[in-house]
Amino acid sequence: MTLVKFTVVLALLSIRTEAAVTSSRAPATSLADRSHELLAKTLASHPAPYGYRSGDPKISNSCHHIRTVPISLRWGWVMKPSGLSNYYQKYTETYGIPVVGSQNVSDGALSRACYVLRVLLADHSAIRQSFYKLFGRVAVIGSGERVTAVPEYRFLPDHWNERSRGLGATESVPVSSGAEENLLCYRNGSDRYAKEDIFLHELAHGVHLLGAKYAIPGWQRDLERAYESVNKTGLWNDTYSRQSAEEYL
Repeated sequence: MTLVKFTVVLALLSIRTEAAVTSSRAPATSLADRSHELLAKTLASHPAPYGYRSGDPKISNSCHHIRTVPISLRWGWVMKPSGLSNYYQKYTETYGIPVVGSQNVSDGALSRACYVLRVLLADHSAIRQSFYKLFGRVAVIGSGERVTAVPEYRFLPDHWNERSRGLGATESVPVSSGAEENLLCYRNGSDRYAKEDIFLHELAHGVHLLGAKYAIPGWQRDLERAYESVNKTGLWNDTYSRQSAEEYL
């Protein structure tokens, strides 16, 4: 999946959201306001494992300003479940959503990851809101680091280091990740997935599971129906998209 393709999908779904709410929207209420009202109702009825992050996403970014992690984000009550670990020494953000890495990660990789996140969340404020409220963030794995170096992934068995160079965010582990060598397209043989955009793939999972799933009415239902329908045809039987509705997306 390309960045352009996924961005177009979100744009089309934004149009669908507008159609879904227009009939019940008062003339003075904007689409964004109505989308946020629907999201607030959805989240209020959803038992999130860590509750919800305080505040709201910003409309700005500082993707090219790499700095130390703000002390407040080290606190567990601010960035659940347990705050950002001291493993993370570098930080940037977009919309107030952290993009972090260890001291070993290049500034360029952090800026690139931040840029991709900014683009994916640019056109749908309710998806941004949901991703933010569910403590969504991004981690960049250094080219010489293993996946399980990321503190949120240290519970994983060692074999994950052999198969993965990034993982998608879930509500219980709300961090999407990707590796420096893949983000920056290194051509020194270090990128085992040189022909794929692994970071975009894993970030798309986070945008789905922390964002679109709650922000777009009917998203999850329609995705699961589409997945079940295509499985009956056998069209994608020999592809990775056959694994689950999440991978089908």
